[in-house]
Amino acid sequence: MDSVINLGDCAVFEEIYRAYYPALCFFASKYVGDDESEDIVENLFFRIWKQKKILLNNAHLKSFLYQSTKNACLDFIKIQGRKDKRYASLCLQIDAVDQDYLHNFIHTEVIAEIHRAINQLPTQCRKVMHLEFVDGLSNEEVAKELSLSIQTVKNHKVRALKMLKQRFSGDMSIIAIIHFFLS
Repeated sequence: MDSVINLGDCAVFEEIYRAYYPALCFFASKYVGDDESEDIVENLFFRIWKQKKILLNNAHLKSFLYQSTKNACLDFIKIQGRKDKRYASLCLQIDAVDQDYLHNFIHTEVIAEIHRAINQLPTQCRKVMHLEFVDGLSNEEVAKELSLSIQTVKNHKVRALKMLKQRFSGDMSIIAIIHFFLS
């Protein structure tokens, strides 16, 4: 094989594959580790077979094979680095989504619990709290809606808040949310 080497010739290609495959795998493993080296070298030989290169001599062949293997390893490392960055980015996004999900879930459950508690209040207190808490009306608007005085609305609101505080005694976060929405 001191003359021209035709990698498009099946017998020549097979001989070179058998002669260089183990050495190229070992060489590649120094860049990418044992797990990936065989795949990289196999893919390299597949590309070489498809290109059907013609090389000048054995020195040219060795140089070509080792340089091609090195480049394939570096490409793999670069691609793997991008994958790792995308994976890390995706993990951060998933964590953010999980955090948002958890936050939204907790928020929804707290609000649902407050709604359930409001629905168990006496009728007038329930109406006042519903109009203020759910519909977001002011004391004046609630008074007008229910044909009550503003003071009566405030009294029902104070009474309702006392009952809600008793219901949620010990759970300061729910009490804080109630005060935030109704203050």
